[in-house]
Amino acid sequence: MVDFYDAADGPAAFLSIPGGRLEGEDAARVFAAAAALGGELSVTARGRLLLRSVGDVEALRAAWREHGSRHRVLATPRSAAALSHAREIARLLDDAGLPRTLTVGIDDGTGDVATQRLHALLTTDVSPAEALARIVGAGPAHRRSPGPVTPPIGWLPLEDGRVDLAGVLPLGIFPPRLAELLAALARPVTLTPWRSLIIHDLPEGDADAAVRILAPWGVVFDAGSPWLKVTSCVGRPGCAHALSDVRADAARLASAGPAERVHLIGCARGCGRPSGHFLEYEAHAEGEYETAYRGM
Repeated sequence: MVDFYDAADGPAAFLSIPGGRLEGEDAARVFAAAAALGGELSVTARGRLLLRSVGDVEALRAAWREHGSRHRVLATPRSAAALSHAREIARLLDDAGLPRTLTVGIDDGTGDVATQRLHALLTTDVSPAEALARIVGAGPAHRRSPGPVTPPIGWLPLEDGRVDLAGVLPLGIFPPRLAELLAALARPVTLTPWRSLIIHDLPEGDADAAVRILAPWGVVFDAGSPWLKVTSCVGRPGCAHALSDVRADAARLASAGPAERVHLIGCARGCGRPSGHFLEYEAHAEGEYETAYRGM
């Protein structure tokens, strides 16, 4: 299921992937289509893929439609139990025809997904069928636990000697050739709501080669990077509502090394807000902002 909308820079498409994970051949197809059919690719604060300036809407719809859900179902990264639950719950939600705006989180006990803005938070000890009943009968939205959470990052060894490689994408933006590389690797990939991705199950040599390629492209593998503290919405020129080029201003803040987490927005709509406590910069004109603390 693919959601399209008209942006200032042309058609844009969202893909909500249950649990954020695409298996090898699925990842190859999704990223190859993105590289061939659109412009900028990014991962959002809800862990969705966003492709801007789509050149052929119907071709992308055909390429992506089998890989997504109507609903946003997040899961603890690298948790097999959370992923399995997310996929089954997404299927049940789709079959039930519940509102497309529904966001559900599956937390394996680590508390990471609990920091997200959700309509319902579930754990892996609840069966998918019972989870659906709870979601249907849910009252007020889940109250987030205090964040932030540092996403999985860097070199993550596996028991068999292979490696999961996790990197943060500054402002969630894929470097221009990253989609092509992921398509060629055809390895499982997880997208996270911390605007990061995990390439799974790599031989050590391949992981080392990937770091040597991706780090110069700007993918962050250092937990101390200022890019873990700076986020923004799309801003000008991609959004017609934006009053400033917030990405350029975010890059300047990152270069200065912020002491706290900051999020820049181009207007009062507040798109892309992260979880946890942060200082928000709201644009009121080009390069002019008012600030306020948000979150818990």
